[in-house]
Amino acid sequence: MNSTSTYDEIIKIINEIPKELLPKLASVINSFKKSLSQDNKIITSNSDGSGLCGIWEDERNADEIINDIYTSRTGYGKREVSL
Repeated sequence: MNSTSTYDEIIKIINEIPKELLPKLASVINSFKKSLSQDNKIITSNSDGSGLCGIWEDERNADEIINDIYTSRTGYGKREVSL
């Protein structure tokens, strides 16, 4: 789908929405635009990563990180958890 046909499709969908719902649609679109802007900041600031969750930065070695994970577990509602 090229950009012109995508634009036309979006306009067609918008024209089918009842006028009284357009303020809600505007709110959804603005929220979507804001999330895209935030996603773009994350992606550009972590350009070496996948863009999904950023890059893990830690000075500890793997054993120290694993130990921290094990010791910080809470027991999931006070039940005994053995790893």
